[in-house]
Amino acid sequence: MADQASLQHRSIPWYDYALSLATLIVGGYFVYHAESILERGWAFAAPDTAIIASYAWWLLIVEAARRAGGWPIAVIVSLFSLYPLVADVMPGPIQAFPSTLEETAMYHTMSTESIMGVPLQAFAGLVIGFLVFGVVLQKSGGGKFFINLAFALLGHVRGGPAKVSIFSSG
Repeated sequence: MADQASLQHRSIPWYDYALSLATLIVGGYFVYHAESILERGWAFAAPDTAIIASYAWWLLIVEAARRAGGWPIAVIVSLFSLYPLVADVMPGPIQAFPSTLEETAMYHTMSTESIMGVPLQAFAGLVIGFLVFGVVLQKSGGGKFFINLAFALLGHVRGGPAKVSIFSSG
């Protein structure tokens, strides 16, 4: 009871509201201008407001990575996202043409190969579908059914708990 009461009185810091608002504004900007981004090739030549929005989006994503995975993930994401700036000094097979910070920001936010492209498509096509399926399965009692079935079939054999976990997750 005491834990529940303390959770109800915990307030959300002002900067979380600010980051949420910034995420909605910048994300809304890209949604509103999606057609122009694709048709006019903003990944290569964008207006100044789009470049500023790109920097903001990039920083917001690094902050989201920090919050979700901690500082190690944020540092790794940051280092890999800065690769185009130093691509010309990399060794052999990973060497490429360098980009400016502005070009890198435009590419990461408005190209179909970076943040708004392949990762977002994979997330939207796979992860969200599996999450919705899993929630429906749990709420309808299907998850409990498969776990009980696995226990009935394999719970009594040697290594049963391991086999039950593999079978029920499959």
